[in-house]
Amino acid sequence: AELKVGDWIQIERKDSSFQQEITSMEIDHQQFQRCDKGLAAIKVDQKVKNDDKIFAVRKMDEITFRNRI
Repeated sequence: AELKVGDWIQIERKDSSFQQEITSMEIDHQQFQRCDKGLAAIKVDQKVKNDDKIFAVRKMDEITFRNRI
C-alpha cells in the first residue's frame, strides 16, 4: 500500500498507541512525497521500537461508514 505526506498512521505498542500525520518522508536521506510500504523513514513525534506495529489510517466516507454498521 502506498503512503504519502499528509496521510495518517497509527503506531501500536504493547501498552499504548498514537496517531499522527506524515509530515516528512525520506529514502536514503532524500525527501519523497510518496512511497510503497516499508521503504521510507517517517519522522514521528514519539519514540518507536522495532516491535511496534505501524498501520495506515484511512478515511471512510459517510456512505461507506453507514454500509459497514
